[in-house]
Amino acid sequence: MDMNEKPNVNTILTEAQKMELNPVAYLNTKISDNKLTPMELWEKKQVLAWTNVLVINPERALKLCEEIVREVNKDKLPGLYANVMLIKSLALSMMMRLPDMKSCLDDAQESAQRSQMLYTNLSLNLSYAIYYARVQETSKAEQLALKTINLVDTLVEPYLKVDIFWRLATIYSILRKYDIALFYYVDCFKHCLQNSFRLKALQVAVDMVSLYSNLDNFKQAEKFYQLGIELEADLGLPVYLISLNFNYGLMHKRQNKLTEAVHYYEISLELMKSAKLNMPNLMFSIKNNLANVLSQIGEGERALAYHEKAEQLAITMKNVALQIQSSNNIALANIALKRYDEVLPRLKKVISYYRKNKNWELLTKALRTEGFLYQETKNYKKGLTTMHRLDEAQTKLIAQMRADFALHSNKLMDAHLEDTRSLKNKIELVEQRLGQTNPQTFIGSSVASKQIIENALLASLYPDTCVFIEGESGTGKEIVAQMIHSNSIRSEQPYVTVNCASISPSLFESEFFGHIRGSFTGANQDKRGFFKLANNGTLFLDEISEMPIEFQAKLLRAIDTKTIMPVGKGSEERINCKIIAATNNNIHRLIIENKFRLDLFHRINTVEIRIPALRDRKDDIPVLLNFFLDRFAAETKKHKPKVTKDFIARFCEYTFPGNVRELKNYVERIYVMFYQPVWDAHILDNISTFNQAITYENPIDISDLPSMEAKIITDALRKCGGKQKDAAKLLHLTESTLSRKIRRLGIRA
Repeated sequence: MDMNEKPNVNTILTEAQKMELNPVAYLNTKISDNKLTPMELWEKKQVLAWTNVLVINPERALKLCEEIVREVNKDKLPGLYANVMLIKSLALSMMMRLPDMKSCLDDAQESAQRSQMLYTNLSLNLSYAIYYARVQETSKAEQLALKTINLVDTLVEPYLKVDIFWRLATIYSILRKYDIALFYYVDCFKHCLQNSFRLKALQVAVDMVSLYSNLDNFKQAEKFYQLGIELEADLGLPVYLISLNFNYGLMHKRQNKLTEAVHYYEISLELMKSAKLNMPNLMFSIKNNLANVLSQIGEGERALAYHEKAEQLAITMKNVALQIQSSNNIALANIALKRYDEVLPRLKKVISYYRKNKNWELLTKALRTEGFLYQETKNYKKGLTTMHRLDEAQTKLIAQMRADFALHSNKLMDAHLEDTRSLKNKIELVEQRLGQTNPQTFIGSSVASKQIIENALLASLYPDTCVFIEGESGTGKEIVAQMIHSNSIRSEQPYVTVNCASISPSLFESEFFGHIRGSFTGANQDKRGFFKLANNGTLFLDEISEMPIEFQAKLLRAIDTKTIMPVGKGSEERINCKIIAATNNNIHRLIIENKFRLDLFHRINTVEIRIPALRDRKDDIPVLLNFFLDRFAAETKKHKPKVTKDFIARFCEYTFPGNVRELKNYVERIYVMFYQPVWDAHILDNISTFNQAITYENPIDISDLPSMEAKIITDALRKCGGKQKDAAKLLHLTESTLSRKIRRLGIRA
């Protein structure tokens, strides 16, 4: 709490230290006006207002701030005025009076700048950031937070530094960037312990229960819950039990202990009602989360009722962002109850809002809700349209993830937190791999291959995100999957590959979930399923399109709830693994034909990586050829042959319907059966496929008209030596029409 004169800073910091040791006693201290100068009185009230913010009494804090503002001349005491207005803005934020909060900050801005005080201006930036985070203008919130990060260490006073760390952590928690928030919360808590800031430590402990729960670190969440209980009992602040029980409910929800979650949410709701706090945002969170859990345990009517109550709170607060969130939740609840009439109008508003605000993460969730609606109503054509929109949003989300990584890399690299050291090491590894021009995993130099490598490395940054890989047989889908696993923080854990096409339909449940002895004929001993074998690691589901439709719903539930029930066992078991799925089939056609569930596709398709056929990335053929020449030279103990230009030219003309696998087999065959020190085009005469006319052995999907058209034009250009005029005649087109098609299809003439 800086003041305009340095002695006043020390006075306020001394008062803050007293307050932190025993906040209840400090709040009960009577202010004797006749014994204090006006400045001392204002300082005392300022710390009292701040204390009321910390003990969750925003109305009392607001009243004290308004008393000071009425008496202070902001032109003479700009520092004091600005700091009081910043405390007032926090109180308004707690009450979700966001328009008033913005006006308050605008009023404080000029005084803060005139005060030329570092802490005051940092606080102003972060208060604006909290405002923008709450109204979901995320880019503005992050820009303001980033302005502050590099200046935190210049603050000398520990109490001021703790407050800035706490604000930064709060911003990133609101933005759901929990791994970044963790850095600031841990720094904040460390300084609290070192300086005996007990009240601030309690506040941070409560927040850490929620943070660690969202990071699925339940051991740490439990630790901070117990610590919070001890600090609350020591300080005598039962109001903190509301948030503690609410966050503890969140922890149980994340663990899929839904009955316990309902219990703690209901406790926090009763405590909230008895405390009569004017904090509609907290009440909204409690009712919203309680509704979500009730929906999961099948109490749809109660869930819808609580969602509607939460929506009314959002309307009362005039908080558009929370109204939109409630609309999406009510839409989901109505779909579950098979009441479809109100769903689409709500979803249109939700999708429009998130698209306008470029909130790609929440937009993907809303589009999944829309996809779920079309799945339930069996409107697969519209569902397919939604999938394309979802694909667009996911592409933008990946771009945003890449930007987030770039913006925060310095902070991540400088971090020293033990419980995030593995994440820091992983980011360093990914940075190194992204900078490599010749990665030793997926081989290729084309633009498409470089994009595949980059997307795989980015996908490896997020250990719980599902990945869907699409490509023809032999293109390297499993190599990409292994690359994602080996570059993730799960790399030291199991990597389990499952070929779904090789499993009998009747055995899927037993193979994936396991079984106990005696559960069926032939079950002579307990068996761990694929999920348990891959626990804490990665489960790669190859040819997932071959999975029976009857089992797909069970797989979806396992991925969503992170639980499985082995065959013959009456209780569920927790699982934790990254899912990577792959197929060489047209998944969209299978969805239309009702052979693959749309909702399962949405769930596994968070990050989509498409691997083009080798005939569509011919720049990679010489690179792959050189790679396998080196490999088989080492394996066969033969000298690497000299390869002539005419060999490469003829080799590259072939379409390789079997893709990289076929290319590899031809190189190996020549090494083993027809090896010569020099390979020219004639050596390929030994392979029958190179003596046939070039045909497309892999049938072209008639639904992929642009790709088919591009192949026809490319073939014609090749036959005419690249001359567009001759190719146009061959195709019975005008030269201008052919030129336009070449540009539209992106063909390299």
